Amino acid sequence: MKRGLFERVRLLFALAVLAGCVSAGDDDAKIIRAVAGLKGQPRDSVIAALGPPNRTTIENGRTTSYWLMTEVEQYVGVSNKRTVSRLNGNNSVSESMGVKLKEHRHECFIEIKSDPSAIIITSEIIGSAVGCSAVVTKLNLRRA
Repeated sequence: MKRGLFERVRLLFALAVLAGCVSAGDDDAKIIRAVAGLKGQPRDSVIAALGPPNRTTIENGRTTSYWLMTEVEQYVGVSNKRTVSRLNGNNSVSESMGVKLKEHRHECFIEIKSDPSAIIITSEIIGSAVGCSAVVTKLNLRRA
């Protein structure tokens, strides 16, 4: 009987992990769709929503602009420290374990290419889509 319970708990745990993966993928897809949806819009509307680009190049009347975006996740991680010292010819090793506040940075660029009449012809994300999660909110606020 305990074996069946263990199997059910293991199955529920696996489903919970997979649900987390699916929701993360859904968020990435939403961000990618929001940026891809800029195609055909005036370049000025994107600048109004996102602010001035970090870099712009103009070649033959076509404009390419980049916006750098970053999201930072903080988490508590294990921190191990090992100290090896030599005293009177003897090696001494001491170890300590603890936790440390760590962070993971998600960076992405939004690349917008527009034609000479300033209409967007391509828009894409370069890097981690999670880094551009704020773009969905900014674009939705602009449309409202």
